[in-house]
Amino acid sequence: MLFFSCQSKKEATNSEKKNIVNHIKWDIKTVDFGTVNQDTIIQAYFHLYNLDTVPLIIYYVNPECGCTDYAVSSKLIMPQDSSTITLYLDTQSKHGFQRIITTVCTNSKQKFSKLTLKGYVASNE
Repeated sequence: MLFFSCQSKKEATNSEKKNIVNHIKWDIKTVDFGTVNQDTIIQAYFHLYNLDTVPLIIYYVNPECGCTDYAVSSKLIMPQDSSTITLYLDTQSKHGFQRIITTVCTNSKQKFSKLTLKGYVASNE
């Protein structure tokens, strides 16, 4: 015999709302790295603060370009705590003005945040 327990839509919606973080804060969302030469690895740090009373969860970090990698200090951010997302941009095949956007998805009210790296990559030639 199999038994299934299902919440009604109303109950599920209410429980989901309890887990939504209403108050988050980024120290910055854009880093202008200025002018760099090709073959430079840019490191940029973005600090995310959980100002609410429930845990903040980073579901995923999605850079728009394969030239960008990332590290997350903690995907579970307890109330009144913070996490750091480090973006690494490899400028090896880049030249000219660059604007790379990374999307961060969380259980916050706004759900998605955009982090931006921008600057100019000078050719080595």
